[in-house]
Amino acid sequence: MSELNSDIENRIRNTLDEHIRIWDGRRKRHGYMNNVLVVFTIALSASITTAGIFDQGKLAGVLGAILTGLLALQQAFPFADMSFFYRVGVAEGTILRLNLDTKADTKEEVETLEIKVETLIRKMAQDIPRGQAIHDAVQNMHKEVREAA
Repeated sequence: MSELNSDIENRIRNTLDEHIRIWDGRRKRHGYMNNVLVVFTIALSASITTAGIFDQGKLAGVLGAILTGLLALQQAFPFADMSFFYRVGVAEGTILRLNLDTKADTKEEVETLEIKVETLIRKMAQDIPRGQAIHDAVQNMHKEVREAA
């Protein structure tokens, strides 16, 4: 392998490592936030039921208002969708890193892989879609990265 290819491979490897680290951090943060919101939502729902059983209508009303706020927060910030999106980005980046280590022997293969890395980074930088559109976006990202070059 020429020194030029080795230099390009090192830049690709460093770029992939940096983006995988960033995306994995975001995946963990969004997953954590989603879990916290789900646990609080369940706890508040149970608390509202319990307050109703013990004829604590005012308390049930206050807890219901808090629950409504949490549900609105979950709708405004789709943490589960974002966590899934970044998880796919980490997986795609890891696959490209593996390809760099095992399948990039010629200059053409390294250049093709470089284009795929650029495509992945560009796709991950775009706005994250919401709801069902997230699955379509992930499928399109997967397809575009695989077919790049």
